[in-house]
Amino acid sequence: ADYINDIKITGDDIWLATLNGVLALSARRGDLTVQYNRNNGLAHNSINQILPDSEGNVFVATESERLFTIHPESGISDYGVSMYGLMLNKIVGLTRDSRGVIWAATHGNGVFECYPDSVNSLNTSHGLLSNYSYSILADSMDNIWIGHERGFSCFNRGSGIIRVYSTDFARGGSC
Repeated sequence: ADYINDIKITGDDIWLATLNGVLALSARRGDLTVQYNRNNGLAHNSINQILPDSEGNVFVATESERLFTIHPESGISDYGVSMYGLMLNKIVGLTRDSRGVIWAATHGNGVFECYPDSVNSLNTSHGLLSNYSYSILADSMDNIWIGHERGFSCFNRGSGIIRVYSTDFARGGSC
């Protein structure tokens, strides 16, 4: 048995993020079609989340200095440039805003705004509640919501302002 962290569906494929890589299953046949892990190009086997795009590719949240993308026809490739921080990135969550930009939440290095040719970072020096993130979401107004232990942060892309909701709001919980 494998520990499943995330499940996504694209077309006929069911994608599983597991402690042993990414599994793709055929929804129609119910069988394993392919497994992606360190042996065929991923940086780490422990996968925290997967984020499909409109073309059937899947972005992978794992321990790495960069994002990886699985292309069902051609395999694994890295996406964009390196995301540097004070420690190795443990990417715990991914989201996509309305412009198609990928945002990566990390456990220790804050949040990265990832483009194919560049990356921007947000961390406590920019106003985040914590550099340790547990979840991330882009809402319909392109605010980026980041869950932390004992609260959450909201980055308004339009204004560049980060608003923090701490223990008074979250009542001591993890987000």
